Amino acid sequence: VSALWFLWYVKQCGGTMRIFSTTNGGQERKFVGGSGQISECMARELGDRVKLQSPAYRIDQSGDMVVVGTVDKQTYTAKYVIVATPPGLNLKMHFNPELPPLRNQLIHRVPMGSVIKCMVYYKENFWRKKGYCGSMVIEEEGAPISLTLDDTKPDGAVPAIMGFILARKCRKLSELTKEERLKRICEIYSRVLGTEEALHPVHYEEKNWCEE
Repeated sequence: VSALWFLWYVKQCGGTMRIFSTTNGGQERKFVGGSGQISECMARELGDRVKLQSPAYRIDQSGDMVVVGTVDKQTYTAKYVIVATPPGLNLKMHFNPELPPLRNQLIHRVPMGSVIKCMVYYKENFWRKKGYCGSMVIEEEGAPISLTLDDTKPDGAVPAIMGFILARKCRKLSELTKEERLKRICEIYSRVLGTEEALHPVHYEEKNWCEE
């Protein structure tokens, strides 16, 4: 995205504070059952027009209609095609006519973001007892986690802190084992929250989005 688009995005959201806020902000609410239901419900409405496990590999715009070919040997025609994949995946598609040279340069140089989403579960949400909301912005260079949110269920069940390992920290910490990452995460939580309770999680889950 361009810098102009990013600035527009922040303005539309009411500023960065509102984007990250857990009160009257972007992090205040969740979808019951997960936000993935939006696309699932759309797919149900569209029926068999939604094609899964059928990646496009060829887009031919040389004629009056656009022709799209898929790896499972299906062919589709349309007046227009919207390519909404990450730029890097465009490298796996064949375009006719070829993309402009500058566009080719761009998709070779725009990698996917590096993020690990980390869920640390505890016996109780001890941070709330200390008057904390569970949201942390940690700018220390040596800290594995940069941003956290309280992910406890609305009824207080399953206490958890969700955090994100971002960018160069993600690439560096990906070389560690899952257990080593958890240890470092709990240590920084303990320091920031001022309690050793953070050192004793009951469960840990993570999703390394670099693997997708």
